[in-house]
Amino acid sequence: MALIPLLMCVVEAATIQVVPGESLQRAIDIASDGDTIEIAQGVYNESVNITKRLIIKRRSGASERPVLNSDGSHDTVAILADGVTLEGLNLTGAKGWAMAGVRVSSGKNKIRDNSISGNSVGIYLASSGNTVDSNVVEDNYLGGIISFSAAQNNLTHNDVIENNQAGILIIESRDNFITENNASYNLGTGIKLFRSDGNYVLNNDVITNDYGIVLSEAENNWITDNTAINNDYGIYPYLSRSNEISNNSAFENDYALYLYQASGNRILGNRFADNNSEGMIIYYSEQNVLMGNDASGNSQYAVHLIGSDNNSVIRNRLSNTTDGSGALLEDSDENNLTGNQADAEERLGMQLMNSSGNTLRGNSVRHSPRGIILSGSCQRNAIFGNLVAFSDEAVLIEDGSANTLKENSINGSGKGIVLKGTSGSNLTGNEVVGCEEGIALRSANGCSLTANRIYDGVHGILLLASTNNALHANDLRRNKEGIKMEESESNRLTANDLRANANGIIVKSSSLNDLTGNNVQSGDLGIALSGSNRSNITGNSVSDCRVGLRLENSSNNILDHNNLNNNDKGLYLDEGVYPEQSSGNEIYLNSFLKNSKAVQSFISSNNWHSTEKIKYQYKGRTFKSALGNYWSDGQMVDANGDGISDSPHAIGTDEDGYPLMETSDRYSLAD
Repeated sequence: MALIPLLMCVVEAATIQVVPGESLQRAIDIASDGDTIEIAQGVYNESVNITKRLIIKRRSGASERPVLNSDGSHDTVAILADGVTLEGLNLTGAKGWAMAGVRVSSGKNKIRDNSISGNSVGIYLASSGNTVDSNVVEDNYLGGIISFSAAQNNLTHNDVIENNQAGILIIESRDNFITENNASYNLGTGIKLFRSDGNYVLNNDVITNDYGIVLSEAENNWITDNTAINNDYGIYPYLSRSNEISNNSAFENDYALYLYQASGNRILGNRFADNNSEGMIIYYSEQNVLMGNDASGNSQYAVHLIGSDNNSVIRNRLSNTTDGSGALLEDSDENNLTGNQADAEERLGMQLMNSSGNTLRGNSVRHSPRGIILSGSCQRNAIFGNLVAFSDEAVLIEDGSANTLKENSINGSGKGIVLKGTSGSNLTGNEVVGCEEGIALRSANGCSLTANRIYDGVHGILLLASTNNALHANDLRRNKEGIKMEESESNRLTANDLRANANGIIVKSSSLNDLTGNNVQSGDLGIALSGSNRSNITGNSVSDCRVGLRLENSSNNILDHNNLNNNDKGLYLDEGVYPEQSSGNEIYLNSFLKNSKAVQSFISSNNWHSTEKIKYQYKGRTFKSALGNYWSDGQMVDANGDGISDSPHAIGTDEDGYPLMETSDRYSLAD
């Protein structure tokens, strides 16, 4: 078998030199794929089309880049072949509309270390798989680098500065990498993605543009580790969704982050601090997640939602706003603010205006003049488990209805929780410590206060001009006044525990209220009514007070089933000297136990037994009779065993004609 040698002809790539006065285009025309064209420094007034796989660069050792100057009506360089390298040139003069210093219509090219200025467009990419690296792209009219319908390009380490419309503009392009560029001082936008998906914008600097980074109708992009300084808008997602904006730093801008009609974006771990206006503004946007961002030290608001619904603002730092608030929601519903820190604000921590169905949970709001404020038509908001401390006014709900405050911790403030002009709110399990006013209702109606703990204040719970409210099972201790009502009607106070307050329950100029089953152990006044009529004082236990139950100029009240024990004066009705008296009250089935003086009454006239006969059981037998009160200091005899003393008990000019032999709890009333 004969061996046939295979002869191969290897052609080495050539290097072609071009000097001023020679044509670069001619050198391209005569070159072969793989050749290198080296250009000497100087000016070349021509536009060139690269149709072969060439390396075109400045001559080695040249101190300046050679200048390619277009006639204005053509691109300076048009790359039409794949695999071209364009390096170390100065490309200018493509001033005609949409003409480019470099136009790339092919793939896998490298454009690097060029100076591209004075064109309509600096670099125009209309193809895929190219690398644009370490170029200086400045002073171009329509934009520095523009990508249109292009994919998988890599733009890195470029200085894209002082361009007119945009530094880097990505249009209808996907899966590109824009990394470590300086897109600054552009009159317009530093970096903009328009209708572009799946792009990565990483580690870029955008400084002193109108807009730093813009996403317009863009989806599923990653904006990460960029720095935006001194722009009008640092990062601006507009009509864009499902993007991730993370670990960026934006400061000294007017607005660090501005979402406009944007949805489903994730804003994570950014530093949006020390801006001239607002840290994060969310405008007509929904279902975005803002988590773990530092938006402290901004001028007006750390986070501001306007007309925006169903967003989550979680574990952000919203503190030290120098002339405004940590968080403001305007006309925004169903948002979730959880675990944020809004401390040391100039004006207030968090505010909701005309916003409903929002949840504020586990936030810290401290050292601000006002803590959490709800104003306007705010309904069905849930304020859960927040810490609000050291404010003049910790929580204020003004107007609005059906809001819920639950298990919040409030301390060291002037006013703890204030409900003003609101209705149907529910306050449950809140702890208010060391506030001048613990919980205050002003012109509030139909509200429920249950199991709240109010300690060490002046007014524990204060009701002013408020009606139809229910106060149940609240714990009030060491306040100057436990509960105070003034000019308030039809309120229900049930099963509240008031201990070690200077005064327990104070009622002034208030009628038709129901005080039932409260436990009062206070130093001075237990329960005191002044100018208050037609109320029910039922089943309360009042002990260890100077005055257990006091009525001053109060009439037509019903006092029954109360236990007045171990007080200096059990029931106090008048002084006997002043014209104030309390007459016309029904006082029966009360127990007066071990008081120094059971009743003080000289000029008041009251009914000291039930006005009707009552069917009752006593020691297993059933009777029917009017029933009076139990007097532990009385001398009583019960010959017929009906549980009623045979002798009346004298009270000033009145008498109890049916005094009980035992405390009222030993009498079982039949239906």
